[in-house]
Amino acid sequence: MTDDQLNDSFIQFQRVEKSASERTLRNYSQALAAFQSYMEKTLFPGWKQCTPDHFRSYLYYCMQLEMARSTIRLRFSALRSFFKYLVHRHGLPKSPLLTSSCPSKSESSPPSSIKAKSSNYSKRLSRLNSPNKRPNGSLSGTLPS
Repeated sequence: MTDDQLNDSFIQFQRVEKSASERTLRNYSQALAAFQSYMEKTLFPGWKQCTPDHFRSYLYYCMQLEMARSTIRLRFSALRSFFKYLVHRHGLPKSPLLTSSCPSKSESSPPSSIKAKSSNYSKRLSRLNSPNKRPNGSLSGTLPS
């Protein structure tokens, strides 16, 4: 099967066997298309030849674009579902996303510009998720001076 046929059969599987909503089908289609579009810039090897490094690279790319964390999670959720489908229905030995994690120190690291933007993104997220942060910027229990 071609990559486009795999995409179509996955969406059909989700529609018929999983009774996925139209919104879910749209999100899955967009996530697969976005990953393929990114990979075509770097000579997309095809779904069955993807490695964890391809997904790490894509993750850094998404972070470089400063995508919302929820968008990144949605895209990777769709990709995980797709690869689970390929394992169960199309004989893929193992999902490359199962072994995908942040690069270790021994692996080649991304360019410094990506690392800096990723670091800034993480800092912004931690500030936004801080339990002591109040909408007006003040901390609870402090009095205005």
